[in-house]
Amino acid sequence: MPAGDINVKLLTEAADLIVKYGFLGVGLVLTFAIAPFVNKVWKSKNLTLTIACFGVAFIATWGVLDIVQRYFPNLISSKRVLLYGVVLKIPNGYQVQIASDLRIAGSAYLKRENDVNNRELSNFPFLLLTSQSPNCLALGIINNNPKDDSGTSAFKIALISEVDFKSDVALVAQVQPNEKLFKLKVWREVGGKTVGNAVLLEPLSDNDSGCAVGPSVGILDWLMPSAFAQSGKSVQDFSVRLKSDDLFTRRDARIELSKQGQQSLEIARQFLNSDNYRLQLGALVALSIMSEADRKKLPPDVLAKVHEFTTNSDATIRETASRIEAGH
Repeated sequence: MPAGDINVKLLTEAADLIVKYGFLGVGLVLTFAIAPFVNKVWKSKNLTLTIACFGVAFIATWGVLDIVQRYFPNLISSKRVLLYGVVLKIPNGYQVQIASDLRIAGSAYLKRENDVNNRELSNFPFLLLTSQSPNCLALGIINNNPKDDSGTSAFKIALISEVDFKSDVALVAQVQPNEKLFKLKVWREVGGKTVGNAVLLEPLSDNDSGCAVGPSVGILDWLMPSAFAQSGKSVQDFSVRLKSDDLFTRRDARIELSKQGQQSLEIARQFLNSDNYRLQLGALVALSIMSEADRKKLPPDVLAKVHEFTTNSDATIRETASRIEAGH
């Protein structure tokens, strides 16, 4: 059995033991430790009896789970979903980030390993453990330098079927060198053998959220009109998100900032005049992906500041500022 399959099997069995024997452990503690302690200290028979009853209930639950798992396994189905994969040939100075469209992502395990054939490259095996199947994955290749965004690329990988979540299936992605941003070659392997055709993915554009988490709908959304339920985000909120080490948080903040109307200009003006690289780049990207009508309305002071960035020493900032001027 391959090492990846053994790890997945061990992880699944460990989760089963924690869930199953957790009931037994809680029941035993309540019945034989806490209940006698309460009876001895507080002399309360009613409270002692109540705690003991809860303990017996937990033990009974463990007994039922044990019987069902042994003799009627089809009556219960696991809610855990495991997705195993690896990202190959990442140049030194870059790292990998994985996200999905699930609001509750579950647990993600990502490990960096040196490439055996080239010490200038690294591989990043990952394991995603969730309670439901994601519809897609977002994969980011991130420059480790917080003052340099060159090469940073984001991709969306659609999950085609439930086959992807079997323990012997691996999602394999290999970085392809490009002039500025990376490309990503993706394929699937079963038992270490390639299945199907590989797909070459282009990096997502700045205004593509990729694997965006869908908005939640609460009771207030039903009771209040959207005009009242929505409110503009603060400068501090955008500042924190645009400076985040998480690529997808930064990208979502840039897209959201581009859609804030007049507030976008006020916030962008502040960030352009800051001395923080990520705030400057975030403001420039937001301005560059605004609607054409909004870009035409950029005030002279903002355009003048954008023009200053067209001669910046950083290529990413310089090119983004040039796109704004070209589109104005």
